[in-house]
Amino acid sequence: MKTFLVYLSIKPEMAKRSNLPLRLPLLLEDFVELGPASEVRPEMVLRGLRAQIKAGTAKGATSEEGTLDYYASYFLFFLYENVKSALSEKAFDKAGALLEEARAFLDRFPHLVKAHDARLDFYQALYAFRTGFPGQAETVLRKIVTENPKNPYFAMELARLLEEQDDVDSALEVYSKVVEEDPAFLPALFSMGEIFLRTGDYDRAEDSYKACIQSGADFVPPYARLGVIYNNRQQYTKAVHILTQGLSRAPDDVPMHYNLSFALQKISKPFTALAHLKAALVQNPDSIPVLNEIGVLYRKLGLFEESLDALKKARSADEENLGILWNLLWTTMLISKEEFDHLLIRSLPFLTRHGFDVERFSPFHNRRTSRPFDLFTFLAELAGAYEGIPGYLEERLHGLLVGRMPTEEMDSSEDLIVLDWIVDLFENYDADPIELFRGILLVNVALTRSTRWMAFCFSLFELVTHRAGFPFDLDKTVEALALTAQEYDWDLASRISSIDQECFSDWTDLVDAPPTLSNLYELIRWVLNLLWIDPASEELETLPVEPSFKRLIGYVFHKTQEAPAGT
Repeated sequence: MKTFLVYLSIKPEMAKRSNLPLRLPLLLEDFVELGPASEVRPEMVLRGLRAQIKAGTAKGATSEEGTLDYYASYFLFFLYENVKSALSEKAFDKAGALLEEARAFLDRFPHLVKAHDARLDFYQALYAFRTGFPGQAETVLRKIVTENPKNPYFAMELARLLEEQDDVDSALEVYSKVVEEDPAFLPALFSMGEIFLRTGDYDRAEDSYKACIQSGADFVPPYARLGVIYNNRQQYTKAVHILTQGLSRAPDDVPMHYNLSFALQKISKPFTALAHLKAALVQNPDSIPVLNEIGVLYRKLGLFEESLDALKKARSADEENLGILWNLLWTTMLISKEEFDHLLIRSLPFLTRHGFDVERFSPFHNRRTSRPFDLFTFLAELAGAYEGIPGYLEERLHGLLVGRMPTEEMDSSEDLIVLDWIVDLFENYDADPIELFRGILLVNVALTRSTRWMAFCFSLFELVTHRAGFPFDLDKTVEALALTAQEYDWDLASRISSIDQECFSDWTDLVDAPPTLSNLYELIRWVLNLLWIDPASEELETLPVEPSFKRLIGYVFHKTQEAPAGT
């Protein structure tokens, strides 16, 4: 059967870039498959060069393009490229046949073997490793690296082989030698960072990834990895900075949007975080982690229906995910008691079997009223009940009453002028924990616009709802409040977690030198100090503090003492 070749003329710059001959031989049947914008695949190139070599040797061609030597280097290059593809696809029979073809060709034409051309041995070593002979592969690769110290790519493959054998120390040694030869060699720098990150050595991982960025290459993964490191270290501002830089280079990167949203929530920017989760869903509408996270954030922002939609979609895609089920239960509880009861009953064996504390829901079953929380009714009552409201809050309040929702980002402000309003909220709705929960979310998102206030309110909710009726245990209470607060404001949660008896004063000191209550942390510490002392009701009345603070502590003492132990 005759073989017909067609020659494509290749522009010199493209030929150099792709390592192609200026006149590329293709089999006629491959040529007819090509359309105007079709790419010439490596296997097509190899078939054409193979036929060209065969034709050239058979006819003894003397033209420059027809000589064996001219096409031999291209033929060997694409032989090895096809071996690489076959190994990547785990087509080991095909890879073995190609390697045998390369060996036979070089045996037939030994003058084509260039000094220090270790490619055949190199790919045979990779083939040996992929087919179950790692020791043989390592021996050959070490010999190649020793004989070719200036070729970093041989060393990189040796290091990767060592990594896959869990010999990370030897792999790091090889990568380090590559970097010694070329301090800006990006693959070795990045691979070292990956090992350090995997083994928890964040300091050296950070140095490696920073070196990748400083090399000047427009390579995005180091930005993403640094974002993960800073989030794990709780350095959220640095995480926001580096991930923002990364997204400027790769605006469609879903993991970076996801990790940036996490960091933004920790620094009190939930609406900006929401925008990044939405951007991630545009790129991958079925991402389960993003659907789960955006469902939780929607709930935190009082967008209950949106939260339910996202979490139901995540749950339908992963019904075995306990975290998604837990989040779905919380959102469902805020929307429909009947749907919540049904979901909880169906999920109870599954949750109990995996150790989830379903008693967390028990206070929500003790609803003594069905009075629904209505944000605008509550705000109208505030507007009529209080005088001397600061201008910015009065403007915000009246804007809400006419249906103008705020558009600015939330922050971590701590204006204590709203404390009376928060106590009003608790006193009016604490008989129905679900409505109080809804009220806390909506009042803070709409009016205080403060994640710090939201964290304070939910810490207070934890104290009077879940801790009520039990003997006061400082360590357990601090742990519970910190865990609750960290969902909304990381800084306040961190400060709460540091509270212990060393932070407290005795009763005499509190009366003679009352604390300066200038922020929400001091307010929580003061409340816990009093619960620790446990003074009589009449003693509380003698505290020389502002009426709103005295009102708060009176409410807390009433709630923590009214419930029978064990409820």
